[in-house]
Amino acid sequence: MADQWDDTRVQRWLGQSEGIDRQLAPVTDALFAAADLQGGERVLDVGCGHGPTTRLAARAVGRGGSVTGLDLADAMLRAAAAVPPGPEAAPIEWINADAVDWDPVGSGVDPHHVVISRYGVMFFSDPVKAFTNIRASAPEGRLAIATWAHRHRSDMFEVPLAAALDVMARRGVAVDPPEPDEGAFSLCTAQRLTDVLTEAGWSEVDTVEHGAAMVIGGGTDIDTAARAGLDLGPTRVVTTGQPEDLRAEVIEAIADAYRSHLTADGHVALGGTFLITTASA
Repeated sequence: MADQWDDTRVQRWLGQSEGIDRQLAPVTDALFAAADLQGGERVLDVGCGHGPTTRLAARAVGRGGSVTGLDLADAMLRAAAAVPPGPEAAPIEWINADAVDWDPVGSGVDPHHVVISRYGVMFFSDPVKAFTNIRASAPEGRLAIATWAHRHRSDMFEVPLAAALDVMARRGVAVDPPEPDEGAFSLCTAQRLTDVLTEAGWSEVDTVEHGAAMVIGGGTDIDTAARAGLDLGPTRVVTTGQPEDLRAEVIEAIADAYRSHLTADGHVALGGTFLITTASA
């Protein structure tokens, strides 16, 4: 995964980041409600990316706490470190590592009280090993993570993907879409989460399903939303590397599909189903 996040892709992501954060606001709210961060706590944010939830955690625990952002993409961490968390926030340490190979004990990281992650834990090559290492960083702590439910449960992914596949079928372009329970959706059921976390040594695993309207692109015009839809998960996968004229046709098809999902203010809103899982070390 690390080699997929070169400077070019990171800059493209950062250009969309404010809209993405607004789009994911319902997820962030549910995650932080479950994490219940307290002043002075030490927090680990796994798969922190460019750090929006890391900075939120730093402000939540305040100057008396501390926060660690862990991610395998160095370019993302450099972007994260360039943004100050705020005057009343806890200090943040940024660690460039893959949780599968990370040794928090050997690297001398202070134990954490809370581990959080907003969509940063679904791509581990060995989920049990990764969550075992994460648990070692918080030996008496608690966990709160957000993952997507099965892809078929979220129109925000299914609608643009269907539009893209329809265009490609008309053009005679053969493509195998990702399986709906792989990649970003690899931890898409309560049972899967319980199995992985329990084997990794976590206890009291509890998963709550949430559904929310996700405002695509964070609230923008339909054409901009359609371009954002092109970058959404499986749609990005099937269109990457395709000719630009085909990608442009896909954007038009997504915009057409979005017209039946407009809010009163002209923004595109589609349902997203996600899971918030908590556990104890």
